[in-house]
This record gives sequence, C-alpha cells and structure tokens, in this order.
Amino acid sequence: MNQAYADEKKEKAKRNLNELSEQITGKSSEEIRRICGEFALQKNVNLNLKIDGKVQHLQGFSGADIVTDELLPSDLVPLVNNEQLGSILVSDLTAVDADGKTILVQMLSNVESLKEAREATLKILPFSFLCSIVVALIFSYFYSRLIVRPIKEIAVTTEKMREMREVKCEISRSDEIGELAEDINKLYANLRQMIGRLEKEKGLISRLEKEKVDLIRGASHELKTPLSSLHIMLENMLIGTVKVEDYPERLEAAILVVEKMSKMIEQILNVSRDGEEKMMDVDMASLVGEVIFEYELIAKTRGLGFESRISKMKIRTNRSAMREVISNLISNAVKYAEEGSVIKIRCEKGKFLIWNAGEEISAQEIPVLFDPFYRRNEKFAGNGMGLYFVKNILASLGLKYRFSAYKGGMKFEIWFK
Repeated sequence: MNQAYADEKKEKAKRNLNELSEQITGKSSEEIRRICGEFALQKNVNLNLKIDGKVQHLQGFSGADIVTDELLPSDLVPLVNNEQLGSILVSDLTAVDADGKTILVQMLSNVESLKEAREATLKILPFSFLCSIVVALIFSYFYSRLIVRPIKEIAVTTEKMREMREVKCEISRSDEIGELAEDINKLYANLRQMIGRLEKEKGLISRLEKEKVDLIRGASHELKTPLSSLHIMLENMLIGTVKVEDYPERLEAAILVVEKMSKMIEQILNVSRDGEEKMMDVDMASLVGEVIFEYELIAKTRGLGFESRISKMKIRTNRSAMREVISNLISNAVKYAEEGSVIKIRCEKGKFLIWNAGEEISAQEIPVLFDPFYRRNEKFAGNGMGLYFVKNILASLGLKYRFSAYKGGMKFEIWFK
C-alpha cells in the first residue's frame, strides 16, 4: 500500500474518532448505541462497542465482516493487507456514559485495494493524458507568442537599422529578450555615432585632398610665371642679347625671383610640417612681442604704430606654427592698414585679437580670402598664401578663429583652448 495513501487514511480515522468522542461522551448507553449506529452508516465504518463487558458489532461497510467476543488490537495497524482484499485500519477510543461507566469503542476503517486504485487510475488516464496535451498546447501557443512576437519585432527593427533609419527596439521587458533589445539599441547608437564620425572625417579628408590639389595646381601656376621669367633672363644672357655691363642687374632680378619661389615653396612645406612638430608650453607674451619687433621698422615706413596689451599667458601649442600664424596676421595688418593708423593687438584671457583700420570687407567675400593664391588687390606684393596657411595651421591645432569687419577696419580673433 502506498505510504502516503495509508497515512492519509490514518489521519482521517483519528478525526472520525475525535468527532465520535464528542458526540457520545455523557450520553446514556442506549443513546450511545443509536449514535454509534448512525455514525457507522454515515462514515462507512464498522464499530465495536463494549458496554458492561459485552461487545456489540455495528456494521457500516461490507466486504470484511469480523465477528469476535473481544476487541481487536488498536494501534492503527492494518488487519488485512493485500491487493485483492485491501486493508482495514483499527483504532479505538474510551468514553464515559451518563452513569459514569467507561465505554470502549473500536472503529474499523476500510482502505481501498491497490487493484481498485489502479483500475480507477487507468480509467481516467486517457482523459488526463488528453487534458495534459490540450493544456500543454495552449500553454505552448501563448508562451510561443510571448517569445516569438518580440523577436519578430526585433527582426523588423534590425532590418530598418540595416537601412540606417532612425529607429530603436521599443521593447520594455526585464528578461533576456529585453536585455537583447537594449543591447541592440546601444550597439546601433554606437554604430551611428561611429558612422557619423567617419563621414565627418571622410568629408574632412575629401576637403583636405581637394585643397591639396588646388594648392598644387595653384603653386604650379604661380611658379610657372617666375620660372619662365628666370629662364628667359638666363637664356638672353647665354646667347649674348644682354650686355655684359647689364649682367649684375639681371642677376639681382633673377635672385629676387628665386627668393620669391623659395619662400613660396617653404610656406607650402610648412603647411604639412607644422602639424608634425611637438607641442609645448608657449609664452604668448614673448612670442607676440618678438613678432611685433620684427615688423616695427616696416610699419614705421608707412607711418603705422602698434598699440598692444599683452598679458602673461602660456598655452600648449606648436610654437613655430603659432609664430607663423601671428607673423602672417601682423604682416597683413601692416600691409593693408591705412597709412598713419594704429594697429591694435590684444593677447589676454585666452584670446588673441588684432585690428587694423582700413577698408571693410563684406562677409560674403571673406571666405574666399582663405583660398590659396587669392589676391584681392594686385598692387600689394604677396603670393596670396598667408590666410590659407593661417586657416590650415589653426585647423591642425584645433583652434577656433573669426575674421570680420569691425569699426572701420578688419579684426582677426583666435580663441585658445
């Protein structure tokens, strides 16, 4: 017999005995017999009563008639136990009647046989199996929808992501699928940022390549004219069309042409070389003062003066590149300022500013001033490379700048990091 089943039957027998004890305690002998008879039929148990030494049998179930003049052993042990007959549990209680006499009651509880239990189980097994399959199918359907639907949504979203659309996985769950959707969103966001940076870098590289081509093309054009002049001068001297006494003059002109080309080539090389030099802490007061000193003599020939306010300030930069920038800006100011005016220079609070009086240039024309070999006025000497170099050097140093018209002149500003 299954132990769990037997334990359950024993527990039920105890509850029945307690219930019967409450009903018969304090009743008369006749009343006790009547109550026990009804109880036996109601609970489907057999009862043995021992009143005044006599044993009376009250039968509530059939199949195990046990007749004896004495009560059976009563420690809740099976009397009969096999698959065909089943088992009988025996238990007893003691009660006191209305006259104070002790009444012994013994209860015999029938336990179904294993064969009957097996037959009953086999009868309901097909139905239970069918119900289990139906429940499993229903559960699988809803569970698969719960799992498959968000996966399909993720698949649709990732397809849109493949087309680089502005989308994200709109799935708010705390399980693995929710974590997967969140990871995909983070990955896609990082991918878009990386692609954006690459596109910017690609655009920058394309622009630099175009500027390089324009620079080479412009340099070729600019060098072509002085080289042709130099060739003609030397050829004339060689074939004797130039008098010997004119040689010194022609040679001086040739030297000037060579110096001009040499300076232009050096400036072009500086564009690529400046970005490769080491960064260091640069004393801007010393650097700006040094460049101003170089241009003071030239400025005086045009009646120009300098008004500078330079504070002690150090910035981490490429010294030679920054000197090239300051030199070009002061050179332009000296070249284009109105005669007799004052050039104002400020270097303080993380900013450099230079202003000169002169013709104001429109905002529409300013961008082309930074193109290589652009000359706004042919009467001024120069190769049109100054602001082009300034733009490229400041871009390589990562510094912001602005060139604008201001109070009857032009102003150039640089912001240091």
